[in-house]
Amino acid sequence: VSIGPGNFTGTRITVAMTRTIAQQLKIPLDGINSFTLMAARLSKQLKEEQKNQPFWISRSLKRRGTIAGKYKVKNNGDPLKEVIELNPPHLVKNKNDLHPSLTAHEDAGKDVIRLLEISELLREKDKPSPWERILPIYPVSPID
Repeated sequence: VSIGPGNFTGTRITVAMTRTIAQQLKIPLDGINSFTLMAARLSKQLKEEQKNQPFWISRSLKRRGTIAGKYKVKNNGDPLKEVIELNPPHLVKNKNDLHPSLTAHEDAGKDVIRLLEISELLREKDKPSPWERILPIYPVSPID
């Protein structure tokens, strides 16, 4: 399941529903943030000299500022270590400090395929994925 950042209600309901299903079926549940899912895809927009450097993925919020996370993409042959999250998504004070920055853009088809690929690789490597650890990302509260 994608744990956000995203729409507060949508993320909360999705995570609660998938946790409940995983608990009742006694199956593992992987939670991956949406910026990590899109990082490799979005990194193709970087200039050639920025390709192997850390970059930010950001999303502007209507009334609360900007959420951003910092990532690095490595082509090291290990799909589980292709994207390294250097700084998890959080509310940033100064958007100008984010350089280079790419705007978060979901591609549901590609992002879901990436989520399933990561989950399958975790199963193959026998990585534990208890549903209890999966919580939504809330970089900002919907209530002041």
